[in-house]
Amino acid sequence: MQILSIALILSFGIVPIVQLHPYQYAYYNNFIGGVSGAFRNYETEYWLTCYREAVLELNQITNEPVNLFVRREPYIAAYYANDNITIRDFRTEQNQMQTGDYYLVSTRSNEDLRFMRDVPALITIERQGATFCVIKQVP
Repeated sequence: MQILSIALILSFGIVPIVQLHPYQYAYYNNFIGGVSGAFRNYETEYWLTCYREAVLELNQITNEPVNLFVRREPYIAAYYANDNITIRDFRTEQNQMQTGDYYLVSTRSNEDLRFMRDVPALITIERQGATFCVIKQVP
């Protein structure tokens, strides 16, 4: 009975962590509303692990040469990009963006609400009601 009780109690924390993979560090307990309750109120995906998933999806969408402007830490995105994707640093090259280019931004510190906020996301990386990063195409 004790083992069953302990397993039941632990499952409330373990199941959500498994569902978050590979973003386990973004876990928040149900007292705050889980990850969705923490979204936009607390730090969630601060290691920018979502860049991998986002860039891998972009690799599947395009075979044409394209520019991907990355809001912060472009070297992370560069590691996963195919040869046809040129990674650009948004902070220093923003003025060179053109129609058809792509923009990768994390929701950390609400950075996704600062630029191109009304442009719908082409790629959205999310778990349990929290968006971690998005890729948008420049109109």
